[in-house]
Amino acid sequence: MIKRDLFVKKLNIIIGYCIVFWCFFAFFFKANALNNFSSILLALGLILYICFDFKTAKTNFLSNLKSNFILLGALFILLSGAIIISLNPYFDSQKEFSKLLRRDFLFLVLLMLLSWLDKSNENQQKIIKFCFYAIIISFGVNLIYFFIQDIVAIESLNDRRHDSPSIIDRFFAPTFDVYFAFALIGCFFEKNKKLKIFFAFLLCVGIVFLILCGARGGLLAFGASLIFIIFVLIFKGVFSKKQLLSIISFIFIGILAFVITISQNDYLQVKYIQGMHSSGRDIIIKERFPLLLDSKFALSGLGAGDTQYQKFLNDQPAQIQEKLGPQVPNDKNPQIYKTHFWHDEPAILGIYWHYGILGSICFLFVICYLFFNSIKAFFLKNNYYLFCLGSSVFAYYFIAALFENFSDLKILINFCIIYLAFKIHAPNQQI
Repeated sequence: MIKRDLFVKKLNIIIGYCIVFWCFFAFFFKANALNNFSSILLALGLILYICFDFKTAKTNFLSNLKSNFILLGALFILLSGAIIISLNPYFDSQKEFSKLLRRDFLFLVLLMLLSWLDKSNENQQKIIKFCFYAIIISFGVNLIYFFIQDIVAIESLNDRRHDSPSIIDRFFAPTFDVYFAFALIGCFFEKNKKLKIFFAFLLCVGIVFLILCGARGGLLAFGASLIFIIFVLIFKGVFSKKQLLSIISFIFIGILAFVITISQNDYLQVKYIQGMHSSGRDIIIKERFPLLLDSKFALSGLGAGDTQYQKFLNDQPAQIQEKLGPQVPNDKNPQIYKTHFWHDEPAILGIYWHYGILGSICFLFVICYLFFNSIKAFFLKNNYYLFCLGSSVFAYYFIAALFENFSDLKILINFCIIYLAFKIHAPNQQI
């Protein structure tokens, strides 16, 4: 019995570090293999814990399930519906279906995690701060990745042609949208001055990279998120007059630097002018969406993955296809042009395309639940960690997703996992 108790105690410590490791890769968009590995590692630890301390695991699971049943129920319906819809024999998409199963494995990890999370365990509460740090450090590693990939080989920014790819990969924008709130709130309230300076440095570099990537939706999400966070903090009375003056001064300097940067760079000027146009997204919505509404998939959706989406559009008559996207040279024969179907609908329309009416309702419910309950926990229980998460959901799903198709449910599950960990472990914690 003593050896078993000692093993369970050590296993608890190992699971704690596994969660921190998982948080590091949760939003690391360019490291799917490591993300999957961290999920498997966490799952193995949780399975051992359930086997060796089943009574405690059962108690924790039932308690946590009861208090989070609505969120988990909506997420379960969304994921189950995605699997059922994707079994449609009209599409040959075994590869996409296998991706669905890997994603649903992540949902099983979420359920097993409910067996371990125990709000009365003080040692587990300490893990939350490390998870918070892991997310911000992950932001720093992402910055290094994009710097090496996109900046190191560039001799002059003005040497880029106007029609060339962005200076920084556009994929940096959703990365920044997720991490920004964690870094900013950490910068405001972290007590360690060295860490505060480190967080501020990451923010400054991240903002520069965001400007260079030229993603207009990302810039809008950044601005809206910044205003939202500061407004909430002012409304709650967190800042003193001196702090508020410093923040306003910092924002003014940032706007001035932004204007000067654009005025001195031809490429960024082109991106700014481009921001006044829709880049064809209005055509995608006007021409393609009615086709789905008039089809037999109007209620159910097509199922997960681009395979179904491409096949559905390719099956349209040739005279209709020409209106559905730009004409680009064929890979095998450049003299022959074909219609390219970029999947750039807003996220909610992307969800509707793939998961139908029921999936769209569940998706909207989950993101609204995460957002409103996180902000509520901040006002009622002073939970700064959930405020970070709620602000991140706001930037990613409420703003940036109006312009980008963030319909990958894996990110949504990751948000739910971190939400539950922050809610159960740190109900009243400050940074």
